[in-house]
Amino acid sequence: MTGRFKTPAIKAVGADGIVAIVVLTVVCWVVGWFLGGPEIRYRKVLAISTAMRNFGIYVPLAVHYFPGTEVMAPILAFSGISIPMNMVFALVTGRMLRDLVDRPKPMEAKITS
Repeated sequence: MTGRFKTPAIKAVGADGIVAIVVLTVVCWVVGWFLGGPEIRYRKVLAISTAMRNFGIYVPLAVHYFPGTEVMAPILAFSGISIPMNMVFALVTGRMLRDLVDRPKPMEAKITS
């Protein structure tokens, strides 16, 4: 349902707002990646979770503290841009880093008579 509201919200934010959202998301990825520790899987999780904002918390706060304003447009625009960006980031890093992660070797079955 919110999909039909996100496109007009993104248009309402303008080019400068879109650039700011993209830059913030990329900066959050970098910070999360470097603070994620030595294991790649933790880095990936922290990078994505740092870039994602909790939509369920800031919508009620924005509506309550800024009634009668157009505060929902940037919030919807941020989620409309950052969620697909994070999905692509997860897919790309998953494919790129798949070979770097140690996988358990399959065990051979021993047949005993």
